[in-house]
Amino acid sequence: AVSLRIDLYYLPTRMPTKSLRDMGSVISRCKKLKSIRMIGHLFVRSNVIEDVLVSLFQANGSYYFPLEHFSICKYALNARGFEAIIPFLTSRGELDCLSLENCEIGDDVAGAIGVVLDQTCIDNIDLNGNQISARGLSNLFSGKNSIKLRSLNLQENSIGKAEVDEIARFLSKEGVALQWIAIGKIRLIFGDYFDPDWMEVLFRSLKSNTSLKRLHIVGDIDREGSTVESVRQLTNATMELICNKSSFGALCESNHTIEFTCTGFRPEHPSLLKALIINAKHDISTTQKLRYKLRWIYFQQNFDVNPFYLMKVVWIPYVMEFMTISMDCSKNIEFEPPRYVDVYMSKEGNLSGMYHFIRQCNWSDLFSSRS
Repeated sequence: AVSLRIDLYYLPTRMPTKSLRDMGSVISRCKKLKSIRMIGHLFVRSNVIEDVLVSLFQANGSYYFPLEHFSICKYALNARGFEAIIPFLTSRGELDCLSLENCEIGDDVAGAIGVVLDQTCIDNIDLNGNQISARGLSNLFSGKNSIKLRSLNLQENSIGKAEVDEIARFLSKEGVALQWIAIGKIRLIFGDYFDPDWMEVLFRSLKSNTSLKRLHIVGDIDREGSTVESVRQLTNATMELICNKSSFGALCESNHTIEFTCTGFRPEHPSLLKALIINAKHDISTTQKLRYKLRWIYFQQNFDVNPFYLMKVVWIPYVMEFMTISMDCSKNIEFEPPRYVDVYMSKEGNLSGMYHFIRQCNWSDLFSSRS
């Protein structure tokens, strides 16, 4: 038999064990199988799912197909049920994506996933719609191979301050390769919200992180649904992360790679909107992004001239040219939901930065004491 993907929809809960084993035997002979998806109902008892998984993936000897994606969706999966498929998962050398979406898994299963990571090449995990808390995240991130993860979906889990702290500690680790993470939303009687104080903790962990390319947060910014104060606090925190204008050095050390979206946040600050546009560009280097931010943002205000004033005199004409050179950039950014911003910006010979620079420099001192 030859197959690239097998989807198992709504397996009968009272399906005979022999029939399940026969199905597993057929699956084991699919030598080109790359994807297995199991989709069911949450009302099926977890012990029944355990028996199904054992029959399908434990009782059929060796598997020879190059499986790359394994998914279980809407089955109540407890620790024993997941343990039933660990031997199968760890024997799949090509497996790079594990999806356990809406499976009601808790901290014990999250810890078991961390063990599986140490024995496989999995670098993409989808845990959307589960019940993982800070303890489960700590166990998941404690494995030595957790830093090799490239994408992690934690939407619709019970994310609170303790969970954000665990995520922040993980993102601040040296060598973390994670490029995409989605988190949220906290489940409360009052609604789904994300405290801006937690975001500040998260953003501080990203200042030295150069691998993360996309951070997506689901939920309002506060319990009242994104008040003016919470929007201001998040705006300041985001600007400090990706566009710190306090000094030339601070802007250079800002994060120029991460794309940030939050469903309850609509950035209105002109400098922040420009910085988000620049970070979202994929066709230019990090150095070019910094140059865009200098031209579009830093030189459009009363900036500190000392880093440029203390240069050799022969470089100052190049600085002035850099301030006024024409730069074009267009980008369509989607802010969810459902707003699209199509921005085209061009700076044609802007002289405000150069005017400020000339007014602030002590030219007599500049030309009399240095060459």
